[in-house]
Amino acid sequence: MFMLRSRTPPSLSAPPPPTQAQTAPNTALFPPCAKPHRALDRRSQPGYAARMSTFHGDRRGDRHGYAFGPGAVPQLAAPSVLPRRRFLGASLAGAALATLGRRVWAQTQVLYEKASRYNHIVVTEDGGGLRTLRFGKNGPRQSVVKVGDPDHLELAYAQAMQVALALVQEPARILVVGLGGGTLPMFLRRHCPQAAIDAVEIDPDVVEVARTFFGFQEDARLRAHVADGRAFIEQCARPYDLMVLDAFGADSIPYALATREFLEAVRRVLTPRGVAAGNLWGPESNALYDSMVRTYQNVFASLYILNVPGTGNQILFAFPRRQNVRRKVLAREAQALARRERFRFDLGELVRSHFRPSRTVPPSGRVLTDKIEGEAQGAEAEDQAGSRH
Repeated sequence: MFMLRSRTPPSLSAPPPPTQAQTAPNTALFPPCAKPHRALDRRSQPGYAARMSTFHGDRRGDRHGYAFGPGAVPQLAAPSVLPRRRFLGASLAGAALATLGRRVWAQTQVLYEKASRYNHIVVTEDGGGLRTLRFGKNGPRQSVVKVGDPDHLELAYAQAMQVALALVQEPARILVVGLGGGTLPMFLRRHCPQAAIDAVEIDPDVVEVARTFFGFQEDARLRAHVADGRAFIEQCARPYDLMVLDAFGADSIPYALATREFLEAVRRVLTPRGVAAGNLWGPESNALYDSMVRTYQNVFASLYILNVPGTGNQILFAFPRRQNVRRKVLAREAQALARRERFRFDLGELVRSHFRPSRTVPPSGRVLTDKIEGEAQGAEAEDQAGSRH
């Protein structure tokens, strides 16, 4: 199946003009929010509480974020003691926010859609100029760019990944496994201009989409490789100071990129001062989370975890050496980095509140190996064969 909704991709320099397709919401792309993810409780204003059900749970806990849908309507509770004027003001504010959200949501259009060998690729753009890559019409956001604003980093997990630049300063060589729309390698290219960056993506159609719709551009220091991420690392001859492990399919991390054998290859390719940053789903949406953490602990000398607030993402920072990272010191360095590079997000507060060492062994976790995967596949094949008889 191949469907190209826009033969000439809209430029990243400005949003495309409204079309007839923008006038009706695409419920396949943005389904109603069935359950609120979090509540914003205005307890400082006694007499009423406001809750906004605006979370549309994406993969990776949000690989990634917030989206307005028909269910994303502020719910206002009005006790009998609420003054009439205050409640009226709150109601009008809520109605205005709901109208704005519906307007942006209704203007979302599909720019490109294709079933590749590996993914069902969907590119959309909303009325606010946010261009999004998904794998599957109802899939989570893989990458987001803001049209006309190359310094905008939309997804919270991608912002959290930048803590790695405070852990390994001025990396000379960087590897990113999993390209998506190319947001991470392009951001690193802007802020690490002297680094040589390799981005590995198994799906050639994803690489082409990144170039065509998301402004991904290669140059002498940024190269894209169409290859299996694990094979690329296992065959790598030159080490890296920073490795970003961000390969996801439509549903999860490929098992082959979570085993002890794979992580041992990652460790071999890291320089002595290097760090590997792995993006995982947290335990709420990842049945193998404890086992993934246990596997990282088994392979690396030191491991730290950064919880990404408001999402289900957990960023693991793994070191090939014993590394005593003091949270207060790292928070100061991360804050200084953000100010120096003029990031639009606060890395210091993120580290102070959500960075921790991973010292305890998860009780339900076991070390993941290639052998376990082979045994599971064999058992599944036997079950399928038995069901046919």
